[in-house]
Amino acid sequence: MTEVWPNLFVVGAAKAGTTSLYHYLSQHPDIYMSPVKEPHFFSNIRPKQRYMALSGCVNIQEAAAYLNLFKQKAHHSVIGEASPSYLWDEQTPERIQQVSPNAKIIVMLREPTSRAYSHYLNEVRAGLEKRPFLQALQADLSSQAVGWGVSPLYVALGQYSEQVKRYLDRFESVHVVFFEEFIKDIEEHLRQIFEFLNVDSSYAAIIEPEVQNGYAIAPHPIGKFMMGTPWVRTLARQVLAQRWRSQLKWLVLKRAPKPVMDEQAKALLQEIYRSEFERLPQVLGRELPWQVS
Repeated sequence: MTEVWPNLFVVGAAKAGTTSLYHYLSQHPDIYMSPVKEPHFFSNIRPKQRYMALSGCVNIQEAAAYLNLFKQKAHHSVIGEASPSYLWDEQTPERIQQVSPNAKIIVMLREPTSRAYSHYLNEVRAGLEKRPFLQALQADLSSQAVGWGVSPLYVALGQYSEQVKRYLDRFESVHVVFFEEFIKDIEEHLRQIFEFLNVDSSYAAIIEPEVQNGYAIAPHPIGKFMMGTPWVRTLARQVLAQRWRSQLKWLVLKRAPKPVMDEQAKALLQEIYRSEFERLPQVLGRELPWQVS
């Protein structure tokens, strides 16, 4: 049997709407998205066990196991997956190109300071982060051990210019979406994405927008214990089906207003990203919807 590799990769950035886009793409009849949203196969990550237990990160390393994710593709013209580590990892574009040289790439970008803070809040909720934001950033910047699921990468995941350039240099079909513009008009951006993928764009009007990763907290001690205890999270994934885990999650978590970002942390990030705001428009050949204040 001929190996069939994906021809669509949603490569990140993390906390920039890739989960929502994955669910929207999955609803199109001509698009088959991997049942595991983030296989991380091409980035060859080696996360810590605690990170995998609390985040639910999947780390598929064997080609046979990876290709098995797509065996139910039927007659779909587009076969894809969405691993946000692919934008950060330097080797991933080359690895994808070797097996799928004509792949289409979708990159989702979010204002990097906001992205870093959203990432931090997600780590806090998952029980992976207990430090104040400024302290967590400073530790991240001085960390000697760097890697996906090894260190937070709060700063590095927002340094987009070189990351995006690696894909533009290797692939002819790269579509960049800004998170802030996407959420303002989801239907229009889905229409553009479907046209980019050469599938029926009229489905953009049918798909119902929904929040996949909105901010939420565990307000009760039992919920905090369940969210922050590795063996509890691992057991739930092993015993409960996905839809039951999702229902249990929203029994534990409650939607809440997002806390205000620490001003010192914000100033630190904006200074770090200043060069990105200058270089990224040159790489993309278009203006950014955000600017350093």
